[in-house]
Amino acid sequence: MNSKIPATVEHVQVTWTDLCNLTRARMVLKSRFDDIKTNGLSVTSAILSFPMMYDGMLPNESSAGEVRLVPSATVKALPWAPEVGITFGSFSDGDKPWNRCPRSFLANQAQKLQLESLKLTVGFELEFVVNNLDGTPLDQTIYCETKSFRGKGWKVLSKIVESLKQLDIPVWQYHSESAHGQFEISIGPFVDSPLLAADSLVLARQTIYSVADTLGCQATFLPKPYPMQAGSAAHTHVSLTHGNENVMSKPIGHSFLAGVHHHLPDLLPILNPTLNSYDRLQAHCWAGVYQCIGTENKEAPIRLIKGPKGGLERFEIKTADGTSNPYLMLGIYIAAGLDGVKSKFNLPSEINVDPATLPESERPLLFSTTLTAALEKFKKSEFVLNTFGSDLLELIAKGRQAEIDIFEQSTPEQIKEFLLKRY
Repeated sequence: MNSKIPATVEHVQVTWTDLCNLTRARMVLKSRFDDIKTNGLSVTSAILSFPMMYDGMLPNESSAGEVRLVPSATVKALPWAPEVGITFGSFSDGDKPWNRCPRSFLANQAQKLQLESLKLTVGFELEFVVNNLDGTPLDQTIYCETKSFRGKGWKVLSKIVESLKQLDIPVWQYHSESAHGQFEISIGPFVDSPLLAADSLVLARQTIYSVADTLGCQATFLPKPYPMQAGSAAHTHVSLTHGNENVMSKPIGHSFLAGVHHHLPDLLPILNPTLNSYDRLQAHCWAGVYQCIGTENKEAPIRLIKGPKGGLERFEIKTADGTSNPYLMLGIYIAAGLDGVKSKFNLPSEINVDPATLPESERPLLFSTTLTAALEKFKKSEFVLNTFGSDLLELIAKGRQAEIDIFEQSTPEQIKEFLLKRY
């Protein structure tokens, strides 16, 4: 056997994340892995046309055809189930990457970044809530309260961090967040490897789910589990280098950042794909719902962060939540930034107050407040069309519309209870 697979592993989980951010997998015996690494696994080409509500095709999708799920070479043993190894797969259509595959989409955007001799460094903040099995929150601590480092909360959090370390996922810091049972774990930085970064984010989320489960709890990345408490986001920290030089304070860095800022309002169905996402996107809640940038401004969707010498070191995109697909999310950030570089966009003026407190005539654009409105902007965007192509854009849009339609008569509480089963 040629592949380097940990000695404890007998089963290999070939994993992919669909357009609704459900992580799915096929399992094979270790003895088959070399074969599927070469030839892939046959999967129905309808696989990415399933919405998150049920297993069934979206309208006007075909049940005929196959694609191949081809695993990456790296297999890691799962700390909570060492007999199982995990690897990440990409879909191919014949001898080409499948145009519907989120992981291939990110790989393509990363290649475009390389062609510009640019390197991206990213880090992620994973915010999540841990509940007891009866649905009550694990604790009632508030932001960074040391009480969260005691008892069951600490048992869960420390076990998650230890598992991330065993999986070689760099952990930056971790603490309790504002909502009951809510925690944040920051991972990274991931240097010049967007695909590794997204794979690691998927694996970190799976680790949090699995460790909580083994300890008799339930973790959720639902954006707004409690109406009157803080929501859970998926903040992404980004810096850009050329060679070994951080260029965030240079024109090319400014243009990259300006591109993300310019296109952000059109990207919400990727970054905030569920109905519950828009319960989180509220003014005065540090979610960043107005199109602006600001230095250390928690109410700006793009927060500028300076280095020790005072220059712009990186920026944080606060818009996305944990129901977003990491490959689509990071890929569209890269595409937006590169469009800013190509078009030589200039940075807008900073806003360093809560934009909602400004006179109405001075406020920047308010992001869409519903998935329906966000989807209309998404479908009309020429940038989105050029980036995804008509086929993938249409498939994403059909999936979002299916969620809107099926929950049309449901209350926010009913929607939340259903989504807790998925996210």
